[in-house]
Amino acid sequence: MTSYVRTTSPAQVRSLSTFGKHLQRSVLTAALLAAASTGSEAQPYVRADGSTTDDLEAARASWRLDAEFNGNVGLGAINADAAYALGFTGKGARAPRLPSSVLTSARLQPTSLPR
Repeated sequence: MTSYVRTTSPAQVRSLSTFGKHLQRSVLTAALLAAASTGSEAQPYVRADGSTTDDLEAARASWRLDAEFNGNVGLGAINADAAYALGFTGKGARAPRLPSSVLTSARLQPTSLPR
C-alpha cells in the first residue's frame, strides 16, 4: 500500500493565515454592529427646525414641508428628506477638483428639467 502525506507550501500557509485574519476582522465587525444595533432606545431623528423626534416619518414630513427644501427640485427627487431626517448634513464632505477641460465638455452641460 502506498500512503500519501499532504504538505502545504509556505504560500498556502500565508494565504490561509491572511484569510484567517480577514475572517476574524469580519466576525468582530459583525458582532460590534449587532451589539450596536440592539439598543432599546429609539434613535432621535432630526426635524427641519433642528428639533428631534422618535418618529422617522414625522421628521421626513417636516423636511418635505420646509420652504428651503422645496426650493430645490433635486432634493425631493433623491429622497434627501430621509438623509436629513437621519442627521446627515454633508458637513465635512470634500468635492473633487476637476480640470477646466472636463467642466466645458458638451456631455456635462446642464439641461433643463421638465416641470
